[in-house]
Amino acid sequence: MGPMPFFIILVLSGIGCVGAWAWRNWQVVKIGPVKTTPAMAWAVMRSGRRQAWLERRLEEVEDMERGARGAALNELLERCDDLEEEAATKIMERLMEERRDREALARMARTVRNSDGRLAFLLARILAQKREAAADGEVAEILRESLARALPRLEASDHEARAVALALFTLNKARAWEVIRPLMAPGRPAFGALLELVQREDRAPEEALIREWLRVEAARRIDSGRSASADEVRLLALLAKTRREEAQMRLQEIMRLPDFPATMAAEALIELHDLPHPRGSLMDWVDEDGLECLSPDEATTYLADRCSYYVAHQLADTLLEDSGAELPQMRDALLRVGAPGGAELIEKIIAVLPPGGLPKDKDERLAYLRGEGHELEHVVFRLMHDHDYRREEIHLLALRHAVEHRAGFRRV
Repeated sequence: MGPMPFFIILVLSGIGCVGAWAWRNWQVVKIGPVKTTPAMAWAVMRSGRRQAWLERRLEEVEDMERGARGAALNELLERCDDLEEEAATKIMERLMEERRDREALARMARTVRNSDGRLAFLLARILAQKREAAADGEVAEILRESLARALPRLEASDHEARAVALALFTLNKARAWEVIRPLMAPGRPAFGALLELVQREDRAPEEALIREWLRVEAARRIDSGRSASADEVRLLALLAKTRREEAQMRLQEIMRLPDFPATMAAEALIELHDLPHPRGSLMDWVDEDGLECLSPDEATTYLADRCSYYVAHQLADTLLEDSGAELPQMRDALLRVGAPGGAELIEKIIAVLPPGGLPKDKDERLAYLRGEGHELEHVVFRLMHDHDYRREEIHLLALRHAVEHRAGFRRV
């Protein structure tokens, strides 16, 4: 092989290496500390430029006359795309402030109505903060009509459907049901979310309709092999408004199950019997007057539920700081509600405390934990992390104790 072919091969190899390097760096671009692809980098830069342009335009709009201001804001809103949620929110907030300009507001409503539902969700979030819009009947009707048209397009998202439905209740409670009712049927995507909202808004459907939904839900439950469902619990809570004893019997059956709907059923029964909730009134009473102000049954439910909260979030520090002086009572409460696994954990924690336990005075207890006992939090955290809880649903057991021992509870 002569020198010329060798030289050509050498040049081609060099070009190949440079090309491979360039291709590698074209595939992965660094923006600050983040590696990304050129397409993603271009999208980020384009979004940044668009955002800066919108911010400049919003500043320019401030200097315009009222009528021109509304038109300019609507033009900006119509140009927003999926990357500009924050900008769209700002524009609609400004248009809400200009609500005396009915023409601008109506144009915004048309844009919201014709969008894919995203703008309706953003508008609903604004209305959750600016409820004064509902006080103006004409404004409320303009906005209500656009949200009503958009709601069916949001059915696949519980979060978005609930937000828009809540806005409809805020704008016109009487007419909200007209919009929501056609979307409510067991099996439809947003049924549970809308049902929860109707229950919270104290807007009980007719008893015949609730019974029909319960029948359909029971058939779906049997087909899927489930013992109960969250939607069935919500429907029973609504039925209890007119058929208390009947609903109560089924809720008690569900409460005795070991899975998720049982906790919901217990919550519904606590509300039905006007009992103080361990994370509501019971907690408030203890904060104000100490654990001594509770009856024995109230204290049992409260302490068992506190343990369930600490364990669920692995809050070793909070357990020691807030309940460190009450660990023996917490252990006994866990045994009473039927949680021996939880009681065993608390016994392990008591065993690593200093002789005589932690100081009863909270300030003294905090001083000890931040000083001499500063390593105790880590030790308790490891005990929590490594413990075998035997799949106990301590929160459910605490709520169940409240329902079954309600004679020992005050009413709220």
